[in-house]
Amino acid sequence: MLPRFLLLAAAFAFAWSCITPQEFPPEPFLKNAQVSDTLIEAGVDSLVISFEFQDGDGDLGNKKNDTLFNIFLIDNRTGFEYPYQMPVLGNRDQAITGTVWVTIDPFNINCRPFNDGRDTLRYQIYVVDRAENKSNIIFTPEVILICR
Repeated sequence: MLPRFLLLAAAFAFAWSCITPQEFPPEPFLKNAQVSDTLIEAGVDSLVISFEFQDGDGDLGNKKNDTLFNIFLIDNRTGFEYPYQMPVLGNRDQAITGTVWVTIDPFNINCRPFNDGRDTLRYQIYVVDRAENKSNIIFTPEVILICR
């Protein structure tokens, strides 16, 4: 009887741990930045950047009709900051996690002058939630640009 009870108690504890809400700090946290390609032609190819996020109070993304920018990519070569909008993720007041994909148009991928036919691009990424908490900064892998 006791082994069955222990097995049942262990199963219940495991199931309870699966439905217990996750707890994270209210500041967004980013990790695992990836790029769709590490070799692209500047001005011709687009680039998709993905990264994982978590936010303890679920206030990432814009509310309906908001026009605020909340994803920021910084070109490490120039320091230029590209702002993007994160879509509505809901107003849950609870922890959320997920993955974001940002597509950079070929128009925004350029080589620096006086290159030798190739350039190297890397982005810093951070997000800001609706309470204006800024996330940590993460970096994409390097992308080699073919310059023509």
